[in-house]
Amino acid sequence: MSAPVVSDIGGRFAVVVHDVAPAFLPQLARIAEALTPRVGRALAGAVVPCWHGRPIEGPGGGFGRFVAGAFGEVLQHGYTHWQDRPGVLSLFTGRSDELVGLPREEVRRRLGLGRELLRRALGVAPAGFVPPAWQVGRATADELGECGFRYLATFGAIRVANGPTIPLATWSWDWGVVGPLARVGQWFGDVSWRLRPATLPCVVVHPADLDRGDLPRVLEVVDRMLEQGRTPGLLSEFLP
Repeated sequence: MSAPVVSDIGGRFAVVVHDVAPAFLPQLARIAEALTPRVGRALAGAVVPCWHGRPIEGPGGGFGRFVAGAFGEVLQHGYTHWQDRPGVLSLFTGRSDELVGLPREEVRRRLGLGRELLRRALGVAPAGFVPPAWQVGRATADELGECGFRYLATFGAIRVANGPTIPLATWSWDWGVVGPLARVGQWFGDVSWRLRPATLPCVVVHPADLDRGDLPRVLEVVDRMLEQGRTPGLLSEFLP
């Protein structure tokens, strides 16, 4: 049996909005308003099912309508996005490194609770998982596969259990509590793509980018991709 083949990523790019939660609905609406004319439905939303302990509302609410209208794909972004036992890393992430230090059983419990909440509240079964603060912990691609997910989206790659790895060049402006690192994040994306031009460009947006005045930088990168003739796509489209 032949190995699975990664879909062609040449001439493509992806845009993903992180920290999609009711607490940030005003910021998310403005982000979607800016991005939709550029990428249409090729916009993925990484939804936090229970942001800092507050579960998303049931079907029919304003948040659910926003998610359904704004995003062509819903990913699961942790469960609470909150670190219960803060350490040194948490000082810089604003305690968003939820999965760090959790045993396998607790990781599986949170994955399951999050999937069930997204199913009940939004009517979706997410194929992809994005770890909070990019910290995977024990939520590996193999572990996610056993919990019903198809792929893991990290800072540097899309990983599939027993499947191919799709390398990413990621632009991200939110680096925790240190706002000035936003420029470093953009520089890192530019350099990474320059050094690895065969990778899939992935532009990641957070509500904090709007609060800190970084949305114009986000749009500049997206516009650059479009001017180069690249076509936006959802992460799941690039899987075999």
